Amino acid sequence: MNVLIYGLGKMGIRHAIGAIKADAVKTVEMIDKSQQALDSAQLQLQGFDAGKTLKFGTTVEAQAKYDVCILATTAEGRIPLIEKLLKYSPRFFLIEKPIGQSLDEVEKICDIFSRNKNTKARVNFNTRLQSYVKKLKHDLSSLHQFRGPKYINVTAGAIGVAGNGVHLIDECFYLLDADSAELTSAEIYDEIILSGRGSNFFDFGGCANIKYTRNEEFVGKLSIQIIPTSSFGINFEVVGTNGYINVDGIRGYYTKSLRTIDSQAPVYRYSVDYKYFDSELFEIEGLDTLTTNWLNGLNNGEDLLPDLNYGMQVHRVLFEWLSYLPKDKIKYSIT
Repeated sequence: MNVLIYGLGKMGIRHAIGAIKADAVKTVEMIDKSQQALDSAQLQLQGFDAGKTLKFGTTVEAQAKYDVCILATTAEGRIPLIEKLLKYSPRFFLIEKPIGQSLDEVEKICDIFSRNKNTKARVNFNTRLQSYVKKLKHDLSSLHQFRGPKYINVTAGAIGVAGNGVHLIDECFYLLDADSAELTSAEIYDEIILSGRGSNFFDFGGCANIKYTRNEEFVGKLSIQIIPTSSFGINFEVVGTNGYINVDGIRGYYTKSLRTIDSQAPVYRYSVDYKYFDSELFEIEGLDTLTTNWLNGLNNGEDLLPDLNYGMQVHRVLFEWLSYLPKDKIKYSIT
């Protein structure tokens, strides 16, 4: 498997490490228009070659062919770059989120790929590949106590609405097995979150309530609070009819509280007949590991990440949330 990674910022480097670690990958070619970025990448990847062929350059070779293209640039100005890279006919094309700077850009990108039937485009909603997220999905779908609608509450620090709020919107689609989502209320806060991608990029905090449905039936609600002035990470909790799960992203604790199955107590006898389980430790896997898992999955016939049509649903909710930012407040490029 030959992999092209376009863009060698922090995320591009992590993708590169993940590609190098993937069993089926033979060649990893890395492209960036900045020679400084290329020099930095070569330095950071010393000792990571694992017997693979590594190539670095500012432009793609004219006759090159790739199995996988990973677009790890910022969301700005992607349309001409995507059109250029599609000429190399990759079988899979992974796009970092957010897909574009606006809903209009995302729609145009989706249209480009709809006309290129030989390339399967995927969005890097890789949170669903985390082991603790897969465990949470299993518990929510298999435990009797979580039958019926689920209410998900997320409190986080300055993770950004565009940078990571979009991951949470996707994660709840996945956890609830939903096929539709509606933003029922939202706010964008005044404070700006500076971006590690550079002084030209910003992100925002805010709060939102999102209703999820499957076959037009209500399956759950997500309430998010992203605090732009806080250094706190993420706390994720799910409340079901007779159960509660807390995922503490700071300490790495996964904790369940469940009402006993044979309890005859009515709902209004809250807290009665609950069993409290010891917390289980979990680790958050890095981007490199998740990229390795995705590439190994492709080699084994598993397609683990969602396509652009699904990604469009998530981005509709994201950009509706971002629309609460006053248009005259600031000219921004989301991270």
